[in-house]
Amino acid sequence: PTYVAVSTYLRARALTGSARDLSIEAGLCNALLLNNQHASALAVAVETLRLAPRNPKALTLAGAVLACQPDAVGV
Repeated sequence: PTYVAVSTYLRARALTGSARDLSIEAGLCNALLLNNQHASALAVAVETLRLAPRNPKALTLAGAVLACQPDAVGV
């Protein structure tokens, strides 16, 4: 079921074109994390942060994904 979520978010992302919707990116990150695809979730979060560096939602997403990384220190 979680693999279906990843493919659904990727499909929604493709439909939005170049304009990234942060709710789609957040959902994709969550689905990737549930599938233990931490590196992929981090890549999505970093790309989102690169596209919107001052957006509070992008910053929150990046922080949440970083906190879920297996090698997170002090978590």
